[in-house]
Amino acid sequence: MALTITLYSFAKRKNSTKRPDGLTGEDIQVVLKHPTSYVSPAFLLQRAGGFPFNYVVWNGWYYFITDIISTGHERFEVRCTLDSLATYKESILATNAFVLYDTTPNSEVVDKRLSLQTSASTRTATATLSIFEVGSVILLGIVGKNTAGIYALTPAEIAGLYSSLGQYFADLMPDTDEPSWDPDPDDLSTILQNVGEAIVNAGDAAVKCLRQLVSSGKASDCIKSALLIPVSPSDFAGSSSKIYLGEYDTGVSGKLISQTARAFATTSVSIPWPTSDWRRNAPYTHVYLSLPYLGIVQIPSSEIMDTGSLTVNASVSVNGTVVYTVAKGSTLAEVGRYTANCANNYMIGASNISPLSQVQALGGAVGGAAAAIAAPAAVGVTAGIAGLMGTMNAVQPIPSCVGGGGGIAHTSSGVVVCYTVFHDTNVSPDSVAAVVGTPAMASKSLAQLTGYVQTLAASVSIDGEESVRNEINMLLDGGIFIE
Repeated sequence: MALTITLYSFAKRKNSTKRPDGLTGEDIQVVLKHPTSYVSPAFLLQRAGGFPFNYVVWNGWYYFITDIISTGHERFEVRCTLDSLATYKESILATNAFVLYDTTPNSEVVDKRLSLQTSASTRTATATLSIFEVGSVILLGIVGKNTAGIYALTPAEIAGLYSSLGQYFADLMPDTDEPSWDPDPDDLSTILQNVGEAIVNAGDAAVKCLRQLVSSGKASDCIKSALLIPVSPSDFAGSSSKIYLGEYDTGVSGKLISQTARAFATTSVSIPWPTSDWRRNAPYTHVYLSLPYLGIVQIPSSEIMDTGSLTVNASVSVNGTVVYTVAKGSTLAEVGRYTANCANNYMIGASNISPLSQVQALGGAVGGAAAAIAAPAAVGVTAGIAGLMGTMNAVQPIPSCVGGGGGIAHTSSGVVVCYTVFHDTNVSPDSVAAVVGTPAMASKSLAQLTGYVQTLAASVSIDGEESVRNEINMLLDGGIFIE
């Protein structure tokens, strides 16, 4: 029984749904070789001029030509195998399947098939927290005549306070001339007697000075704490108030603030993303934030890859504690909270020297004076006062003396730095889309897709043999081209 088939010569891939639509084929009369299979048929035909074909369409079925056997006298045996993807193209496109990869642009799902490069690139962006840009404030905890509180003072106001304290101690000291005299160092009893008489006969002013130095009641002892913080006094809320050290009026005014006062600043820093796709995620991109007085912290890139900036809020308390909160963009979605310290001890008054240490220093200085001098009572007054003056100079800091080793050693002021470290893939993700697709990981209608498609556990419904159905499902799970 003669049959008609159409012969074509065109290029296509094995795993493609492409058909020879639009091409001109050659119709030819053939007979089926007996026995034969409809899935892998063999056609017998006669044609002059050879056989330059590689594809057959018969009765709506599509076949690859797998072998051509010449039997002589321009006769040929053409062996074929079913092109299942082209034959059941409509059934395939009518299928909904879980698609692993397709050519749809993908910016979200990581493509783990690509390799990570060892080399890295870095990008940076900066911003400024204004409270760390202005200058320094000295916060003094003071017990005064009318109040006990914390004062925020500028360095100039601190200089005025030093001057006032210097005058306070000068007022306690009598003006005396120190006569010259040569004691007998072997007469120990005379030395001790003269030192005692010197203290007793020093007068009311000297006794008052001694009492102030060896107790916690002197004016400088009313300064209970002193911290140097690199912000401006204007950043702390408060009101101007005259400073009293106990009952002593220093004549200096400062801003009186509450213990719960906070200096606050906010800024926004751009995230210098190296890409706009899923490579923003780890391990391809790591995001770091350098914060003043804290150091470098890592921000999980997976939490912020959908935003272009970070909002950094800084709150500084009166003890120098800095609390940072980091949020995505301008939202309230926090991605980090960190604590640092920006304060240094500031040496003034008794804020960093205990009364006990002053007494011990006083004893050592007086002892040194007693060992070095011996004088008649009339002359011992001057010697005793000289020894006490030397003690005061030893325990009172000079205005430029600031405690070291604290948070204020930080030198980059209020600069916030955001930087990214990027390890790119060995090839650009979109460069492989046409060949192996990009991650989809979603259930899709195959009719909406073109190009490379790979499924998971595909199950196509066809009105064909079981072997053909299994072949189509296997090809889909291995990746096909919808063309």
